[in-house]
Amino acid sequence: MVVNPESFEQIIGQSVKIKEVVEQAKKFANLDAPLLIQGETGTGKDLFAKSCHHFGSRRMQNLLP
Repeated sequence: MVVNPESFEQIIGQSVKIKEVVEQAKKFANLDAPLLIQGETGTGKDLFAKSCHHFGSRRMQNLLP
């Protein structure tokens, strides 16, 4: 299976909490508002940011890190 590098499918995890966070991120991706993603180094903030941007209404604009 080929996974889009900017999709939520690239975020792997089996815990209930990570699945909840992915579902919340999908909802936030539909908002026309900036998102602030905070967390420790290595927690996947960049993956969430790219996935939200890819599925959001601003996907045709540049992603501002």
